[in-house]
Amino acid sequence: MVKWGRRYGKVRNVSGATISQLLGCLKRRNPVVTYVTVGFETPEMNVYHFGKALSNNHAVLLDGISGDLVHVSDPIDGAYWLPLFKFAMAYNARHWAVEIL
Repeated sequence: MVKWGRRYGKVRNVSGATISQLLGCLKRRNPVVTYVTVGFETPEMNVYHFGKALSNNHAVLLDGISGDLVHVSDPIDGAYWLPLFKFAMAYNARHWAVEIL
């Protein structure tokens, strides 16, 4: 994702970032593409011909914070506020993220 993103602007791989570090990106007004699960449901793993992977894989843009809520721009469900704990459950399955600078 970073290699592709750099064709269009400045991005930084922040995979492995903690939730606190992602919130730091937002406080600097840098949105973050995060890899989560569809509907922020419990991660579900399946075995495929290429190996083990999430079957409910999804990516969203994290672009705001207000108290214990994060603002998500979701290609499936649009833009909405989500409790931070629910986001964390899905994000913590892999800790993959790309900060847009």
